[in-house]
Amino acid sequence: MFCTNINGGPRFLLTRFCCCCSLRTGTLVIASLEFVIIAAVLVLQMCYQKMTSGAAAGMVLEIFVHLLVACLLIHGVRKHQPFLVWGWVWMRCVLVVTDLANYVVKVAYSQILGAVVLAVLFTAALTYNILVVRSYAYTMSTADTTERLDSISEASDIRA
Repeated sequence: MFCTNINGGPRFLLTRFCCCCSLRTGTLVIASLEFVIIAAVLVLQMCYQKMTSGAAAGMVLEIFVHLLVACLLIHGVRKHQPFLVWGWVWMRCVLVVTDLANYVVKVAYSQILGAVVLAVLFTAALTYNILVVRSYAYTMSTADTTERLDSISEASDIRA
């Protein structure tokens, strides 16, 4: 991994979600809340804004990408597919960077201090979500590796 500690393990690896729930539960909560919030934004966007401009159509496309990514995370967790969970982590990192750049541009034009504070809080919450899902993906990947090694050793014990 790119980000390792002194012992060679990953840095910033969480063991619990909000100090009380498992990482799997936390990942499902994050994905479900993300899906519900983004679906509500999509409905509001389509109801209250005219779809004649290219910017509005681009925003709807971006919302659909967010919905697709949330669905992939839910499916990956439920079916125990680490590559989909890791895909969510990487896609969310890209989306956070692009969203943050979008917020910086909007705040620069509006010059409202409250918007800056809101953008910082939003980015902090998304970063925590990424850390939770990344920690779960790492535990899924290491569990799969351990299971494969155990099955290989059991197969060699049976042959011997």
